[in-house]
Amino acid sequence: MKRKHATALIEDLLRRIDAGGAYLDCIDEVWIFGSYARGALEPGDVDLDIEYTPDNDFRKFQIGRLASGSDWLGPLRRAVVARQRGFQVSYERRELYEEKGIELTLLWRRSDTLDIALERLHAINPDPDAGRSPRDAMLPAFQGIDRWVPLLVRQPLVKQVEAGTLTVEHIELRDAEPEDARAVSYVNRRWRAGSPFRRAGLAALAHVERHGGDPRAVHLHGRDVYNRDTPHFIGFKWRYYTRIPSCLADHGGEEWIDVVNPTQTRALHAMLIVPLDRDRLRHEEF
Repeated sequence: MKRKHATALIEDLLRRIDAGGAYLDCIDEVWIFGSYARGALEPGDVDLDIEYTPDNDFRKFQIGRLASGSDWLGPLRRAVVARQRGFQVSYERRELYEEKGIELTLLWRRSDTLDIALERLHAINPDPDAGRSPRDAMLPAFQGIDRWVPLLVRQPLVKQVEAGTLTVEHIELRDAEPEDARAVSYVNRRWRAGSPFRRAGLAALAHVERHGGDPRAVHLHGRDVYNRDTPHFIGFKWRYYTRIPSCLADHGGEEWIDVVNPTQTRALHAMLIVPLDRDRLRHEEF
């Protein structure tokens, strides 16, 4: 993406946030980092962190979604991005980024005017020598889909691949249902027809079954499908990524499949993570 186009996208986003509205009024701060913030002339995506405080309505929505294991940020994500491609947005992660030495630049906070935010944006100067930083943490498996693999996820995965504790492979799940009727019934009870999570859940369970696994012995996005002994772990959008070491090491997991961007119609990209050295992985934190 050309820098000029990225700048226009950011300007539009700042205007939406400054104008406010449902969910947008919950936003406290907008921070930018990554290749655009370093001045790259052709940034891959625009990396942003959104700090927010949910109001009563949004908090009630989140509690309900958390209880069901569903996406609790959907309305805010949609309000922020507004169907625009080219963004990689994280939420409430600024402190974690700073702990890992990642520099962030403030673009907007609640007390600012739009002019102040735009001035901060335009003060980020282009740098022909800027590109990806080694800190951006890339593996061949991330190529083409890194917009759905946040930096906070890429960093520990790269570290563990380099240490030889696990492997990471990009797979594309095909639309299918497992033959096991109980597994299908479980997914249908948990997610409504038309839900991207339902589609992803059925496809991931069918993948496990097709490769010789028991779809009932799966921990699916925070819950066991049927058996309590689950060598297979499946998550969506990296919601539970910090549990990867304990699930694969302490709980004897054979694999972790993360569907990085569940959708209703587009390709179901996933990361297949397999342990190599459980003893060493056991002592790692993500």
